[in-house]
Amino acid sequence: MARRKLTKIGNYRLVREIGRGGMGTVYEAEHERVKNRVAIKVLHPEYAKDPQIVARFRQEPMAANLTRHPGITHVFESDVLTDGTPYLVMEFLDGQSLRQRLRKARGGLPELQVIRFARQIADALAAAHSKKIIHRDIKPENIMLVRDDAVTGGERAKVLDFGIAVVAEDASLSISQSNTQIKTSPFASLLGTAIYMAPEQCLESGRAVVDEKTDVYGLGILLYESLCGQAPFVAPEMVSVMHKHISEPPPPLTLLRADVRPDLEALVLRMLAKSGSERPTMREVSTQLQAIELTESDPSAGMSMPPAASTSRSPLWAGLMLLAMLLLGGTLYYLGRGQGGTVSWRIDSTPPGAEIVNTAGDVIGTTPYRHVPKRDLGKLAVIVRLPGYLPETVTLDYEHDTQQLVTLRQKPPSAQ
Repeated sequence: MARRKLTKIGNYRLVREIGRGGMGTVYEAEHERVKNRVAIKVLHPEYAKDPQIVARFRQEPMAANLTRHPGITHVFESDVLTDGTPYLVMEFLDGQSLRQRLRKARGGLPELQVIRFARQIADALAAAHSKKIIHRDIKPENIMLVRDDAVTGGERAKVLDFGIAVVAEDASLSISQSNTQIKTSPFASLLGTAIYMAPEQCLESGRAVVDEKTDVYGLGILLYESLCGQAPFVAPEMVSVMHKHISEPPPPLTLLRADVRPDLEALVLRMLAKSGSERPTMREVSTQLQAIELTESDPSAGMSMPPAASTSRSPLWAGLMLLAMLLLGGTLYYLGRGQGGTVSWRIDSTPPGAEIVNTAGDVIGTTPYRHVPKRDLGKLAVIVRLPGYLPETVTLDYEHDTQQLVTLRQKPPSAQ
């Protein structure tokens, strides 16, 4: 018997259907008394009798709420309808999915916008990883872009749908179905979306042990697609796509978009390494994206010429303005020695993709590394390191441009 059309769930009046997927339907709803808007996800009735699917559906609010991060959608309530069908009450997001944004952009989004969205996603996932939660299904459909004046750029990327997340055993004790049962169910072998699945997911069809590096790979695919307008591995058949993840290197981003920053391309390619041990952590991804974001804009972009003097201004006013401009120009020339007050740092390495680490142990970028700091006194010693190779030290000068090519030497077998 078909279910009668839903008009109300609990204390919420359903306003409209806003999404329908393979597992459930999402509605916009309004609380009858306090009038706040929420989103309600209702599991499809045919799945309500499957204990494995129900267990995973009920795991989603815990996986989302444990992190308590502004970049992860909050779940307010989990309950069941009168016929036993589970539903979730979540925060309502008034925006558009990253998939919708990409469809409109076609050839890829503006680079700075991609960097900002990716950094926000990486920061949210790093917080989830700190709670031993792995999302496993990072894709544009699961990223919502909403207005937020508190963040740079005025938009925040929020991660949705922790429905197939892996949660550590110690965090899953409150769930009626154990996490082990969920992970070993036949349904688990079908989890994930082929275009965004990491090689370790493809190799074992869902039976492989996944960790935080699996999400790093998924975010790398999302970054690639957001920049270039298409994912690196596409094919008519799912099996063919999975084979590409396992065996083929991703095409260089510059083949599809010539203006991609070299350090951004190097980071994406590291994230898409076949072995998880060769990928950065999500926290490192967030840190490096933040460093790239800071150097993306022109250091002199904030400076502008004063407006042209009106013809109604007095000769005295015009003279004072001219004197002020001359004094400003002289000061800038003195401080910057005629070069705009900045220096240029460039480090390349053979092989590329090496980390640049400062004296505090922070990763500030990868090769090819570019940075334009303000001119100042002193020097900065950094270490160039890459797994399997001996580290090298490079000294960067705040008074002069620095350009260096570092040829890394492989570690002897005894030091591996």
